[in-house]
Amino acid sequence: MRTWQRKALTHAACLGIGLVAAVSLKQAASSGDHDTPADGGTSAHGGKGYAIPDRPGRPVGAGTLSKGATETKASGSNDFRGAWDAIASRDLTVSQRLEMQIGVLREWSMVDMEGAMRAALDNAWDGGTQKGGISPLMVAFDEAFQARPMDAWDLFQSGKLGLGTALFRRQWIESASKTEPVFVVSVAHRIPFPHSMTAVQSAMRTAGGNPELKEQVVRKLIMMPDQSGTNGLIAAAFNSLPAAEGNAAEVRGRLAAATDDRAKTVLLHEFSATLRDAGAATLGAEWAKLDPEMRKRAAVAFLNGPQGTKNAPAVLDMLMATDQWDRVAGAGQQLADYSRNLQDTRQLAEWGMKLPDRPEADYLFRRTVDPLINRDNAGARAWIESLPDQDPRKDRVLFAYTQNAIYARNDEALFQWAVERMTDPEAKAAAQRSYDSWAKNQGLGGK
Repeated sequence: MRTWQRKALTHAACLGIGLVAAVSLKQAASSGDHDTPADGGTSAHGGKGYAIPDRPGRPVGAGTLSKGATETKASGSNDFRGAWDAIASRDLTVSQRLEMQIGVLREWSMVDMEGAMRAALDNAWDGGTQKGGISPLMVAFDEAFQARPMDAWDLFQSGKLGLGTALFRRQWIESASKTEPVFVVSVAHRIPFPHSMTAVQSAMRTAGGNPELKEQVVRKLIMMPDQSGTNGLIAAAFNSLPAAEGNAAEVRGRLAAATDDRAKTVLLHEFSATLRDAGAATLGAEWAKLDPEMRKRAAVAFLNGPQGTKNAPAVLDMLMATDQWDRVAGAGQQLADYSRNLQDTRQLAEWGMKLPDRPEADYLFRRTVDPLINRDNAGARAWIESLPDQDPRKDRVLFAYTQNAIYARNDEALFQWAVERMTDPEAKAAAQRSYDSWAKNQGLGGK
């Protein structure tokens, strides 16, 4: 049976079921019978579902807007409208009203999606209550959005729902990703952030367990317009899948064989995602197996992914090894995030002492020693004592220590301990200026 024939039969069946349900719902709403959910299920979120038609051989996402018979659709909509309006006249609790609304909208949306969506937007009735308002009604559209995701998308794009489109977007992403993940990815760049991020993540999670479907999703990622935010969407798509270090070699092989630059970018994000839980040693070993051009680009992919925080020093070493100093200078936040839960703060400080003598690296230096000074003051003093006096960075460490002593600890003795060990007159003068300012604010005199 052809796709259009299946669609026609599906919509006809839904229309017939919907008309019967509308009459039943209208009778229940009018009589005040709300003990049993209007859709025949056991709760507002359960009940009968609709079989989503299979699409063998169909290019996913290549459908056209489905249209039912206009007169029949109008007749069915009127019946649902009557059932919907009847709910408003009943003396119901918020939960009871919500249950009946969802039952009507679920059936209605399968017959006349636009009519049901407009009804939800115009007549939520219980806004401002704990369970009321329009948001809880969105689940009613799950089955319709799964069965006809492209119809819903075209409706969103038509502008007919105005600002109301935004209220349906999250449910559409969740539902459409279950049945048409490739289509969802193909339009993700047209969805406002952050819902665009949710779209690619939901779709990739659906496709991840199906190699053929995943390949189609990857092709759509490659075809995404080269615009601001695209790399973030691609990275988010792959990072939504479980990490798999064992797949790194296979992805690296595909990367080596790729000839299209855009495909290489997408594969680099996939390579990065497979290694996002790897330790620094494994990450470095896998990175070293890439050719020089890909090593440079992979370092950036790592920086912008989870590894940029998880193993910030290792990733920064890669960036410095490939002369990407602008990236190094901008990685202060990743290094700060890395150090936030770090246990071995001395190891980070020792790594900082080995940074190259460049302005871009100097920006990071303070972030490497502050965690040790802030969290382990005694340990920091012992480490400072172990540094050779001829190391020009020792005075910079001591200056950082003076700032912590007065501003974080209000401890003049610790301040004096550090100043006495300084050999650079400029660093010592800067520390004294800080002390004078602090002392003045403390009412201790100061200059």
